[in-house]
Amino acid sequence: RQHLLPLLRSHPPLRHTRQLIAHTHKLARQARLPELDQQEVLLALLRRHPIRLLTGLLPSAAMLLAAALLAGLLPPAANWGLWAAGVLAALAGLLALWRWLDWRNDYYLVTNMRVIWVEKVIGIYESRHEAPLHWVLSVGVRTQLLGRWLGFGDVQIRTYTGQITFRDVSHPHALAALVEEHWRRARAASEQVDRQEILQTLRDRLEGTPTETQAAAQAQRAAAPEQAAPPVPNLWSLEIRIERQGVITYRKHWALLARQVAAPSVLLALGLGLALAAFGGLLRTLSLPAALTGAALLTLGAIIWWLYRFIDWANDLYQISPTHILHVSKKPLASEVRKVAPLDNILGTEVDRKGILGLMLNYGDVVARVGTESFVFRGVFDPNSVQADIVRAQQRSIQRQEEMARAQRRAEVVEWLAAYHEETASRPPQSEGGHEDNGPEDDSHPA
Repeated sequence: RQHLLPLLRSHPPLRHTRQLIAHTHKLARQARLPELDQQEVLLALLRRHPIRLLTGLLPSAAMLLAAALLAGLLPPAANWGLWAAGVLAALAGLLALWRWLDWRNDYYLVTNMRVIWVEKVIGIYESRHEAPLHWVLSVGVRTQLLGRWLGFGDVQIRTYTGQITFRDVSHPHALAALVEEHWRRARAASEQVDRQEILQTLRDRLEGTPTETQAAAQAQRAAAPEQAAPPVPNLWSLEIRIERQGVITYRKHWALLARQVAAPSVLLALGLGLALAAFGGLLRTLSLPAALTGAALLTLGAIIWWLYRFIDWANDLYQISPTHILHVSKKPLASEVRKVAPLDNILGTEVDRKGILGLMLNYGDVVARVGTESFVFRGVFDPNSVQADIVRAQQRSIQRQEEMARAQRRAEVVEWLAAYHEETASRPPQSEGGHEDNGPEDDSHPA
């Protein structure tokens, strides 16, 4: 401590970094974090600065002040004034509670693999924006006068698809430096691993023995996934997430199925009710055969309509394979649309969950940005997990391709160095003076 405190006083950026890390550890013990991969390390976790919470509470304070003035200025006999002041104070308290919960539910995370912005508005929607670190192009900081006084600002992280902004976070310069440092450190570590593997492969090649590195590279090439026809789940299954042969298949949530079959279900209930009423003698205006014929036709039409809607729901599939994402939309006895996008072309993903029903039943949309287009997994259950599946599949695909490219470069370098070594080893020996021994020296020529 006696050495650390003078160091922190003489180096303000180090003090801000220490405060950022301490705040991250403290908040990580309290917050409910999104699902992280096993190899993913949390570097920073922040909320918006408390000053933004205070500014959000100003309308509630104004309502409380108005309620106090209303209760104090009116005579005690005016009961309606007291009731109005009480209702206004209750609304102010509910608004303040909602603002506080809304402030607590917004997070900004930085890991060793990605940057994440979690935003949740209670009762309206929940979304998560993220981008892998290897897609980051630049990191900037924007501050205003109040932010410079109180130590907060915006960290702007620009990616291929746009910009993710960490708004009003504490220690913005330390956070930006942390992202840049981890970015450089990952590149340096990768280069060091490449050099060590090249040296080991070269030693083993010159010794003429197979190496673990070569075996691993061959196994990796053999294990590279091939693009095959994705498995098709059972049509009549109600599963909304199926994982087979390394391919994850999603269907839309049951709530969307219920919405689709609502009208034919009502029609089916009417047909069955008409049949029961006919048997019970409640339809005196129609004869029994006519009523049963009408009920049968109505029920048959409702069943056909219901099956059509169910098959339409079951045929709408979203799939994540080791190399691609796929959307299949097939209308029964009609058209079929297939959209495919390579995982490498995904530049970012978002989760959009709107409405109370979506929050209660935990379903929503997952949007994968592919260039200038959007690839939407619409109405899937637990969209945060779907987004995590896409990100993990993309990370595995990119790591696999990078490993194969590095293995190929290492093999090329080793081949060149081995060829050079064989060429120098096959040359005839030279004399001590650096010249070949071509017989006795000719004294007629001067040295």
